[in-house]
Amino acid sequence: MSSFVWPVLALIAAVFNCGFILTAQISKIPGQYLVVGSRILVLVTMCPIVFFIPCPEDIRFYLTVGLSGVIAGFADTHVMNVTRQYGGGVITRLLPLQIFIIFVMWLCIKPQLIQGYLETPLNTFAILMALGGCVYFSSHMRHCAVSSAALRSMLPALLGYASNFVLAKYAFEISDFHSGVYYYILVQTAALVPVMLISGIFNKGETFKLKKSIFFAKPTLKAAGFFYLFWMLHMVSKNYANTLTPNPAYVAALVLTAPVWMIILYKIIGIKEKADIRAGIGLMISAILLSLLNA
Repeated sequence: MSSFVWPVLALIAAVFNCGFILTAQISKIPGQYLVVGSRILVLVTMCPIVFFIPCPEDIRFYLTVGLSGVIAGFADTHVMNVTRQYGGGVITRLLPLQIFIIFVMWLCIKPQLIQGYLETPLNTFAILMALGGCVYFSSHMRHCAVSSAALRSMLPALLGYASNFVLAKYAFEISDFHSGVYYYILVQTAALVPVMLISGIFNKGETFKLKKSIFFAKPTLKAAGFFYLFWMLHMVSKNYANTLTPNPAYVAALVLTAPVWMIILYKIIGIKEKADIRAGIGLMISAILLSLLNA
């Protein structure tokens, strides 16, 4: 039964990933309002878990996840604002690039992995081909005006997401599985919300500025509600898929199919794109192969 359920859940997670990205594109609400508003809802709905699931005891878990929360707040805000400008299609095709960054970052942290690659030359050759595909298709996207501009804007967020992957991996290693999964969401949100609120109140720039008149406006509250719904469904589906799968890399590969689902949703909604779709799909396929080859 689980062999059938986890792929479905992973694909559902990919669709809901498109859902909260589309919310940012269609609503045109600045990213900081969507992120803070939705995470306040997350905080309210996740707090009851403290009565049912034992919390992690290692203080390093809270420090690591707290740091990831701060990074996630600014990275998510940045991505949602870039989505407003360039559209969700090109953003979903750029997000798989974080797999390439994670691979390089993890190799720098654990250079002893190189020995393992040397012992499996065929697999290593395939990994090099996948890495080459990431570089090749990324370079082609640079020739598209829309994709190139979005790529430059997305780089800080992609670095943030890659860093959070490393932090999450460390946090899950020092916590029990179920408490790690749920307290990761809760602790990350508990760190994110106050930092984003303080930044929004005292920040003079418009990128992270929070204004009461906009924050409590009906369109903002409605968009934040949809954003929260899609984000939570994405996280719950992905976490359950990771619980049931024989290898989390398989889940990551299926979640990376989000660009395909975004193309389908665009067709249904009637949104046309000007960005280089083929290069983006090539990047997605390369990232999926890289994820599977490192399983």
